[in-house]
Amino acid sequence: SWSSGYLIFQIYTPLMFHFHGPVPAGQVGITISMWTAIFSMSNIWIYAATPRMNMLVAKKQWHALDRTFLKNLILSAATYAAGIAALSLFVVLVSGKVTFIDNVITRFLPLVPVIFIGTGWFLQIFVNGMAVYMRSHKQEPMLYLSLASAAFILSATLAAAKYLPSDYFFMGFTASYAWGLPATLLLFLHKRKLWHAKQRDGT
Repeated sequence: SWSSGYLIFQIYTPLMFHFHGPVPAGQVGITISMWTAIFSMSNIWIYAATPRMNMLVAKKQWHALDRTFLKNLILSAATYAAGIAALSLFVVLVSGKVTFIDNVITRFLPLVPVIFIGTGWFLQIFVNGMAVYMRSHKQEPMLYLSLASAAFILSATLAAAKYLPSDYFFMGFTASYAWGLPATLLLFLHKRKLWHAKQRDGT
């Protein structure tokens, strides 16, 4: 899963450098860093709740586990949305009025790829939350999904970098959630039902 995560989240800057040069690669790097920071701050809710979720699994307190998970997943998604809103409002208010800010904005990618990345990271909030929930059962059921996502994203990003304008460089990353998020949800529901039913039966 870790090695797949590298292909899913870190392969873009080297590929952009190879196909489009150092300036777009630098824009990719700083844009990804911004979204990663917003994502990481949003996920504090899930990570802070992880020890409690682990304890609830050990005690087989499934209702409390589900309440804790759902509450913190909603808080994570809301924090991410609030971060986007605050950032967008700031850019709208100061754009064209403060030269320094305008110079900083030009160092980021244009609007279309920014939307692609931001949408993908928002959907990753839910994928990550379900992965943490499942891993609290001391299992790693996401391995094959992670490998499939890595292969899809690498292939799609290579194709986009070679054949499409740079604005669509992250299309493969965002498109992967069209099947990756439903697949994760189905796996989550299946494993949750299976594990909890077994442990209720004492097996």
